[in-house]
Amino acid sequence: MNVMITLHNLVKTYDTSGVPVTAIDDLNLKVNKGEFVCIWGKSGSGKSTLLNLLGLIDSPTSGTVTIDGVSINELTSNQCSEFRCDKLGYIFQGFNLIPVLNSVENVMLPLLIKGEPEKAARNKAREILVEVGLENELQRLPDNISGGQKQRVAIARALVSDPSIILADEPTANLDSTTSLAIIELMKSLNRDHGVTFILSTHDQDLVQHASRNIYLRDGKVYPSPIEKVSNKSDLSLIGA
Repeated sequence: MNVMITLHNLVKTYDTSGVPVTAIDDLNLKVNKGEFVCIWGKSGSGKSTLLNLLGLIDSPTSGTVTIDGVSINELTSNQCSEFRCDKLGYIFQGFNLIPVLNSVENVMLPLLIKGEPEKAARNKAREILVEVGLENELQRLPDNISGGQKQRVAIARALVSDPSIILADEPTANLDSTTSLAIIELMKSLNRDHGVTFILSTHDQDLVQHASRNIYLRDGKVYPSPIEKVSNKSDLSLIGA
């Protein structure tokens, strides 16, 4: 299987009122093409920081990030923007939909930014929205659809540009348990059907069970996942989230 992401001796340190705080601590990791990977751990474990580094939203203090054969450390700011646009899709826990745009308009926006003709962008947005189960919500504004439907629009927007990787930061944090499971199952289906690599972060132990691989972070380092030691899902309540 082809390696999609390689992190080598990755470190991210922030300066907080003159005090250095290490969010990612000498992390080494490989993710293969087409994997569905869950990064989980307590609040403050480094999950969001890691996704920001993978998404080129932030830059490492030291170490290297290689994505699809490209050394991210060597890219200029403009090259990073182009890379994000071509290779990466993003899903956020707060949906980040533009309230004055309907579902189709929100989803087609990345294509318009890339310079695709409006008609082609609109048609592709419609196709993706139908694929994620929103054929009856195409013209609705975000305020007029449910939280689960908003996240489906956000997933469609992340997928519409045919990215190599989709990064999802706590994608079910604002959803109830039933809707959360439906969203995870949808992402797994899209992972299988499109071959896109999914990397999501969560603090929800129940969702970790649905990933092909889970990576447990604590204090910016990878540790053996305690979930892998649990024989019965009902025992998950015994593990700290």
